[in-house]
Amino acid sequence: MRKPGLVAALALVLAGLIPASAQAADVNVDGLVASGLSLSVATPSALVLFPNQTNTSVANSVVTSTATSWTLSIKDDTAAGYPSGHTAGHLAKLSGSGPTCSALSSFAGTLSELNAPLAWSATGGNSGNLTGTNQTVKTGSLIQTVPVTYSQAIGATEAVAVNDCYRAVITYTAS
Repeated sequence: MRKPGLVAALALVLAGLIPASAQAADVNVDGLVASGLSLSVATPSALVLFPNQTNTSVANSVVTSTATSWTLSIKDDTAAGYPSGHTAGHLAKLSGSGPTCSALSSFAGTLSELNAPLAWSATGGNSGNLTGTNQTVKTGSLIQTVPVTYSQAIGATEAVAVNDCYRAVITYTAS
């Protein structure tokens, strides 16, 4: 003969409403730091060039690394399609003109470049003139934002015309 209370209790256990018995299980959740290095560089606002002045613009680069240290370096990308005879580190004239340089994509067929090299300086880091070889901008660790200021001197007698656009293609490397 069945007892009605026992059948009802068994039905509640099977339905999961009352635990049959308490059980516990442990699980390990591990986290392994993987090797990682990333770099992002913001496009600076265009340098507004005036004769007999040094004109500046700033771009932020962000280096993120899981390594204990990193090195950020900068150079002129001399393989970027400059006209023949280009001097590394100098801004070269683009083909065309306009109120914004960003719409122009190629260099002028005949080399025309600014006299002084593009200078750069990093907040809390190094400074120099842009060249065709890697120069150390800054060393650091983990995540850091590195503001880099670009400076372009224009001589009083330098032949620049309204709406002419000049460009240097800069390669940043984080290692």
